[in-house]
Amino acid sequence: MSDQPQAPAPVDTAGDLPLEPLPPGYIPEQFAKSADPSSPPPMRMMAARAMAPIPPKALVPIIYQLMMDPEPKIAAAAVKTFRSLDDKMLAPVIQDHDLPPQLLDAFCHTLVDKFGMIEKVLLNRGTPDQGFVYVAEHATDERVINVVVENQERLLRDHDIVRGLKKNPKARRSDLDRAIDFLVREGVFLEDLAEF
Repeated sequence: MSDQPQAPAPVDTAGDLPLEPLPPGYIPEQFAKSADPSSPPPMRMMAARAMAPIPPKALVPIIYQLMMDPEPKIAAAAVKTFRSLDDKMLAPVIQDHDLPPQLLDAFCHTLVDKFGMIEKVLLNRGTPDQGFVYVAEHATDERVINVVVENQERLLRDHDIVRGLKKNPKARRSDLDRAIDFLVREGVFLEDLAEF
């Protein structure tokens, strides 16, 4: 029954998720077969659906890697799973300070409105600036927006974060003003933003 009409999506199943293969050797050797495109499809599908007996710290990166699987059905299943990971699965992974930037960037997209989780991602120094830009533009929770505005080091380093805040209808004027005031005090002027 799985061969029935559920296939229209494969072309870009990940949507706006940034996908870039994980560094070689990041997935522990004993579990790496679950993400290997040459492994049997049923084995990869079990992992893509989070049904493989693998601890979360290894399984979540495997699911991420499977979103790029050459088999569209497996990739689509992995995307669906990755987007709906629950806190129980995510908590042990997000505590890790050595997460690869590509995984942290993807978390910025899927956890943007889960304050408890996204806060940990945003406070991780390894999170790439483009993840912050995405959160600045798409967050709807005031507390999340506040974490973005408070990170002055990043505001100074990547001005697209302020541009993202400006595009976000949920960002309060006072948050945007705080970010702009900080940049102005640091001698930064963004000519494309009227506020400057």
